[in-house]
Amino acid sequence: MDAFLNDAGIREILEHPYLRLNVLAVRCKGLGASDKMLPLTLGLGLAVFANLIRRKYLNLFFERALFYDPRDTPPFFEMDEFPIRRIPLDPQNIRPALTASGSIPLVASGVSNIPGAEGMYRDGGVIDYHPDIPFLPENSDDENRIVLFPHYTDRIIPGWLDKKLFWRKPSPSHIKNVLLVCPSREFVENLPYSRIPDRQDFKRFQGHDKERIAYWRSVVQKSECLADEFWEAVQSGKIRERMEELE
Repeated sequence: MDAFLNDAGIREILEHPYLRLNVLAVRCKGLGASDKMLPLTLGLGLAVFANLIRRKYLNLFFERALFYDPRDTPPFFEMDEFPIRRIPLDPQNIRPALTASGSIPLVASGVSNIPGAEGMYRDGGVIDYHPDIPFLPENSDDENRIVLFPHYTDRIIPGWLDKKLFWRKPSPSHIKNVLLVCPSREFVENLPYSRIPDRQDFKRFQGHDKERIAYWRSVVQKSECLADEFWEAVQSGKIRERMEELE
């Protein structure tokens, strides 16, 4: 993170004239707050079982942590489905907050005692895998506001533990203003290996880095047409004809 995000980059983020960064993580409770394999695995196993019964029971194991740009209160600041901690971003905590937001349990170590936020923090996807949150406040005066949601699939999976729970869907009230932009399933099926690359490729192509890199570059090249097609649809107004209602 230190190599990726230097002090100049932090200033550019925190002083940007109109863009506001918000980062979601989770604060772990009980066994999940340990970085030792056995208690962490046991804690996650209990969380899986609790989530299977009811999603809200994840609050026994995790709290939401919203690291936000304090210059503007984000419209989802008052989300309350889970206990939440709200921590203003500053030059001291932006790096560990970003690191925590990608610290996948059992894959990477958690991040503890972030400035302004005591405790152990991990990937926010545990609760908000594909954010199922009230992006706009309920009493929003402008019903025409759009939440642009660029995505890699046409399915919104609320939590990381919901990936195989196909009945688990986002709240209809949360997506009423959402415009989901994603590749079609047909496009993905026509990619090499009929899938989008992911971190498992490091295992699939272990010892064959040149093949992995060639595969990734091929997908990037084939995906350029998506950007061109989207831009043409926006410029021509045809995007209205391409929209479908989210299930």
